[in-house]
Amino acid sequence: MKRKLLVLLLATAMIAGCGSNAAAPELATTETDDNKIGGEEDVSTSSEEVGSEEKEGAQAAEETDERDALFEKTYYNYTPEFGNPEYLCIIKNNSEETVRLTGVASAMDSAGNVLQDSKEEVEALAPGDSAALFFMFYDVKDASDISDVKYSYTYETPFYTPMVDNLKMELSPIDKGVIARVKNEGDIIGSYIEARAVFFDASGNAIYSSDEYVADINGEIRPGATLGVNLYCPDEYDHVECYLMGGYDGKAKPESTVEDSDFGVTEYMGVNHEMSETREVLVVKNNSEVLVGMEANFIAYDASGNMVDADTEHIDSLEPGDESVFFAYFSRDDIDSVEYFFSYDITPWYHTGLQNIAFSYEVNDNDVTATATNNNPGSVSNLVGYLLFFDAEGNLVNVIKDNFYTGVNFDAGETHSFMAIDMEFSSIKMYIGGGLSERT
Repeated sequence: MKRKLLVLLLATAMIAGCGSNAAAPELATTETDDNKIGGEEDVSTSSEEVGSEEKEGAQAAEETDERDALFEKTYYNYTPEFGNPEYLCIIKNNSEETVRLTGVASAMDSAGNVLQDSKEEVEALAPGDSAALFFMFYDVKDASDISDVKYSYTYETPFYTPMVDNLKMELSPIDKGVIARVKNEGDIIGSYIEARAVFFDASGNAIYSSDEYVADINGEIRPGATLGVNLYCPDEYDHVECYLMGGYDGKAKPESTVEDSDFGVTEYMGVNHEMSETREVLVVKNNSEVLVGMEANFIAYDASGNMVDADTEHIDSLEPGDESVFFAYFSRDDIDSVEYFFSYDITPWYHTGLQNIAFSYEVNDNDVTATATNNNPGSVSNLVGYLLFFDAEGNLVNVIKDNFYTGVNFDAGETHSFMAIDMEFSSIKMYIGGGLSERT
């Protein structure tokens, strides 16, 4: 089934700082149009009620406040396979001012008692922008007890600077959701920007909702940065509406003192058609003089340039001279190339002891034992090993990642091992990661 994409921009805060590496292939995607950015507003509230007989599909709310009438609302709900129904509101700002929006949904029983309140906030909703509010009532044990849902909204002057109109979003539908690639084309940082998707059947009924932060290691999307997210839907859908929500909170993280060129990168990608899976490995070496944390955001493409998956992996700390691994796993075998973007935390919480860890592997027929010894003066934690297996042509055929030690600390002088059993390979490369030591 060919799926339709509707891309909309919301106003909320988000920031991303990341570098880029492999050039992106030409995208077979849909782009958003630019939206206007508005000003501030005072505070007003309104409320409305949706009865149980109205709760399926789209609902037209009865406006009860002159101010509230400037905000167009469409209501949906659906019941997932597991859990209580979820109630959605798509709200559009038809006023001429930017507001901070708070929505509260109250689940009511047949006697008019409140069973539970659910609150959603949009930090900066600019004129012409729309937002997706997801209300959930986890504490209601029996969903049949919900007779009505009452909604109320508060409109305030925002603390955040609106900036989502500066974000270009491109979408590619996949079997289980949609991939969103977001680039900050403006000059304002985004703080904890959210991408939200509402999936619909052919009759226009909402069947699932999904959300992900579009944010780098510092919770930002910085000017010029690009990030990808996978918005999941377990069911077949007809079309999807995607929204970006957020803004700039005025609290930018320190500017990075490193850049992509300060890091050596070796890339390996292995596709296993028999198991319908792809492994992407980046071996990175810190050639700078700065202790950093790193994050890698991956976007995978098929041979036609369609985005088919996205992932984010994290390295807590890398000392100058350290070498470690980003390992992304994709449960599909139609991946032709992978685009990746780095972001950096220049104030990580821990040092590492990787350079004082001795490690090796031993092959016994098709079994491989990986061993590490802690030669640091103190203990380290979270020490992991990576075994990369290659065939005779040098193609990556498998990756085994495992912990050397299941306890809290890998003490000084200790040696620990793990095994990879019944492997097929021609050659092996081994790397380590983690190995966190004292606090910074």
